[in-house]
Amino acid sequence: MRDKTSNTNRQGLPSCPLRSHSLRLADVLDGEQNTLLDWQEEPLLEQLRAHVPGCLTCTAALAQARRMRALQRRVLHDVLVDAEQRVPSTQVRILYAIRDTHQTVHSRSVVEREIPAHDAAPLPAIARSRQRARMPWRTIFSLVAVLVIVFASLAIFGYFSQPKPFAHPLAAPPALTSSNRWSSVVMTSIQDGKATISLFDPQVDRSVVLVAAQDPTTLLTPVEVSHDGTKLLYRMFDGKQTAYYLRSLTATTSLFTVAGDESHAVWSTDDRYVFVSTAQGIVQIDVRNRTVSRLSSVASGVLYLQYYRDGYLYYLDTQDGATGVLKRLDVAHGKVQPVTTACASGKSFWLSPAGAQVYYVCEQEQNGLFVVNSDGTNAHVLRPQSGPLIGYAADASPLVLAYTGGKYQVARLGADESQDQAILDDVVPGGGLIPSGAITVAPFGYTLVARGVYDDHEAIWYGDLTSGQKHQALTIEKGTLVGLYGWSRIQVP
Repeated sequence: MRDKTSNTNRQGLPSCPLRSHSLRLADVLDGEQNTLLDWQEEPLLEQLRAHVPGCLTCTAALAQARRMRALQRRVLHDVLVDAEQRVPSTQVRILYAIRDTHQTVHSRSVVEREIPAHDAAPLPAIARSRQRARMPWRTIFSLVAVLVIVFASLAIFGYFSQPKPFAHPLAAPPALTSSNRWSSVVMTSIQDGKATISLFDPQVDRSVVLVAAQDPTTLLTPVEVSHDGTKLLYRMFDGKQTAYYLRSLTATTSLFTVAGDESHAVWSTDDRYVFVSTAQGIVQIDVRNRTVSRLSSVASGVLYLQYYRDGYLYYLDTQDGATGVLKRLDVAHGKVQPVTTACASGKSFWLSPAGAQVYYVCEQEQNGLFVVNSDGTNAHVLRPQSGPLIGYAADASPLVLAYTGGKYQVARLGADESQDQAILDDVVPGGGLIPSGAITVAPFGYTLVARGVYDDHEAIWYGDLTSGQKHQALTIEKGTLVGLYGWSRIQVP
């Protein structure tokens, strides 16, 4: 089970618990809205006004919200201008109707002053008796015209005021097939502001784009591959709401939409359900029949979901979104049980393949590697200095990434340090650096890919953990940001 530590801030900004509130009250903070809808939030508003100028995360979030607001206004303006050009002017008819319904008839000069020059037309001389006879019909027609304009305007504004689901960028997703092995890597790429999610097969150097964000302001993030390896759960955030999608072998399906971008999601062990954390609690989505239900036994406050196993949802109780105490929630009864109480600053939590143990790094203990039973018992240090856990071998032995002599190597941990064994040396040759989270091991630990950062370029390296062989699978163009999000059994055509 890969590390599910919060990916809220993969763009390099620290997590901030006030970010979602800054976005929600952005109009008030910017002066676009004069009053709060709920007066009880006045203390929160004052806190945000003092907090935002010194917080890079909230400042960036508000800047993005302002761009989205300007874009929406521009779109609305273009629609109204286009509608004005398409609909014939009724101003002249309305003025005629007003003139005719007045008991005191205006002179011709007065009416002409009311009518713009470009719409001016000669006023016919109408006999007073005929004028009286036609007054009711003209009045009715004029009122109907006014009502049509009013309702059309309301329809336009109503269209923009209602929240709309994301328009999915893949109109006709390609049909894919499953592989008999974990053959493809889920990758993200951001180039020239355009984000994509792709599958890359490092053995044959082929890739296929699964989804592309059409708007550069949209954040596109893979969440997790299903346990059977044939489905990808991913999310799109447009600045206001997060939409979760499911990419299967045959189609892309919209699953759930939630306000803000602070939610997290995990698969159930049998891949039947997806659990999504929201501000109101946990939502359970049945992937087969698309039904959505809220877990009544779970109170709000469970946000940073890590994984699900044997009826328990594991989540991180944290203040910064990165480190904290791992806890588990009994889904059926709502009981919460701490797991890593021995370390208040734990991170990089990995559930063992059998689900009986949890491995994690403890910052307050010099980043030592710890292990604890999944029920919170028997916590102890496994290696005081070993490097981060990156996966498991076929026999469920932990695999770690060590840095020795200026080179990265993958080691399989034994029963004690004397039995530890290096199985891949110099993972990214040439003195490259591997950023945090830039390496992913396939299930059963027989292959990996890693992103190496060099002075003038970046590269993706493929390593065979059974033979020790490796090769450069991909060169990354300068200015392109690439992320690795685990392996799948979806075959690259």
